[in-house]
Amino acid sequence: MTIEATGSKRITSANVVFCVDATGSMEFAITAVKNAIVRVAEIYMASRIHISVGLVQFRDIVFAGRDDCGYPTLEMASFSDGSSFTANTSEFSSSVGSLVAAGGGPNPESSFDAIAHAASHSNWSPGATRVIVHITDAEPRIPDDSMNDVDDLRSILTKSGIDQLFIVAPEETHGSYEGIERAQGQEDQYILAPYTILIQDDVDYLVERLSQIARISSDSILDDEDPTPFVSGSISPFDDDDDDDEIEEGGNDGDASDSDSTDDPDEDYSDDGLFDD
Repeated sequence: MTIEATGSKRITSANVVFCVDATGSMEFAITAVKNAIVRVAEIYMASRIHISVGLVQFRDIVFAGRDDCGYPTLEMASFSDGSSFTANTSEFSSSVGSLVAAGGGPNPESSFDAIAHAASHSNWSPGATRVIVHITDAEPRIPDDSMNDVDDLRSILTKSGIDQLFIVAPEETHGSYEGIERAQGQEDQYILAPYTILIQDDVDYLVERLSQIARISSDSILDDEDPTPFVSGSISPFDDDDDDDEIEEGGNDGDASDSDSTDDPDEDYSDDGLFDD
């Protein structure tokens, strides 16, 4: 899963889909994703990971059908080349900025269908690590319009070869996702799903959480010795334990310069246009 760069350098690649609840209460999350994307890109780039990003917005398909207050209940963004991914932060930020926090009705929302849609409909690049970051302030609807339960979702994640899934959601909803960690990625490894990270109605807090996700994700991609710490018989990564508390309190927060990597994210790579603005 590597791309050769100039000299002896190697660059790995990752496709990252942000799956965002766009209901009326989620304006803070939309702003946070837009504000965080440059920092997220720098964190991956510091680890020599070339990323492209995608976007899925969702609401409640069962409650509202395909249209909620004039806005789609499930939609994947399409970028200038017709792909569901872009390597341009400005283009991605513009797409996020076009989202409108509206509709939704009462809880829950169509989280399972949204994750499944991101997994099965994205234009994943061959050889790239496949990552989904799911952000919501509501419990998932079970059954959803397409996904009946977590087993259905796990099956879609495995068939789609998703390597990493990060859920950013309220603590009381974490149990709904138990079982997802038994999905398998492209190399038949167990999916990396290390934390259900707590969500708060706070833009800066969520920017830090997204930055932390980027560090966890990039560290795992580059960990050749043990790329997937959760194997058969391990503790569920969705259990609420001390690790979850560390995430909630920020862990190793900070900008990309705080990471263990000493690589300069501004170094010239052979891949022209790597997150050009």
